[in-house]
Amino acid sequence: MTITLGNQETGAMSPMSWLSTALVLCACLVLPAPRALVADDWTPRNGPEGGYVARIAVDYTDSNIVYLSNYAGIHKSTNGGSSWTNLNAYFGTSKIVLDPTNNLPAGQQQIIPDIFTYMRDNSVAGIGPAGSTIAGALFATAAGGDLSGVVLGARTSASGGSAGGRFGLFYTAVPYGQASTSSAWVFGLQQNSENRTNLAIVNTGETDANSDTFVIDLYDGATGTKVKTLDPISLPARGWLQIGTILTNAPGVQQGYAQVRRTAGANPFVTYAVINDGAGPGERTGDGAYIGSSD
Repeated sequence: MTITLGNQETGAMSPMSWLSTALVLCACLVLPAPRALVADDWTPRNGPEGGYVARIAVDYTDSNIVYLSNYAGIHKSTNGGSSWTNLNAYFGTSKIVLDPTNNLPAGQQQIIPDIFTYMRDNSVAGIGPAGSTIAGALFATAAGGDLSGVVLGARTSASGGSAGGRFGLFYTAVPYGQASTSSAWVFGLQQNSENRTNLAIVNTGETDANSDTFVIDLYDGATGTKVKTLDPISLPARGWLQIGTILTNAPGVQQGYAQVRRTAGANPFVTYAVINDGAGPGERTGDGAYIGSSD
């Protein structure tokens, strides 16, 4: 099976950082790709012959696998740079580009530690320089093979600040053909002194390149009463939109649920919610819990 990664559509920044994301494929994917090195990574090694070093790339799956290019060609190390093998018969090379496609045998699992760095290093269109704000939907496509039994997921995280570590959540992808087509419900929404809930919608673009229009109905979980219908939302194909603290649109409702209805357009959609620790962005830890939808 060969798997390649599609582009990500940008959108409004989420209160929870989308910049540090690990991608998991289970069959199951870390794909070989170059990794940027910083000064703290350098340790003296026995480098290969060839003088000036033009480029170094580190395999995502195994940091002991390193590629280096210089006037003597491309060299490979499988032991972190302790020894090297020349790969192309001493033809001078100034650049290394690792193939972003991956053949994933049955029963194997791979993890990409930072999907945005991976796409940036492989010149995926729309991915800005390091440090750019990126938020949106990620689409993965398979170039061939039997897709039954393949699982795709991602982890989004943010710095834990003074507490150290990172806070985040893991969620699995929605397979092609299994997104909602008319309406979907999202339950368990909260807005109180300790928690807030963000609600997001993705237009999958599976049918055509046109926009969808959505209406969101908010219900009070304590009474079962519909308390608010939000203004229609237009979302382009493969676009992503997040509404922060969704229940602040229904004053007085501390716990509730939402129905997302597609009122125009032909593309399926995915909707979900994230409950974050803290009544508002920047409060408490910001740690999140993912809530999927049901039709």
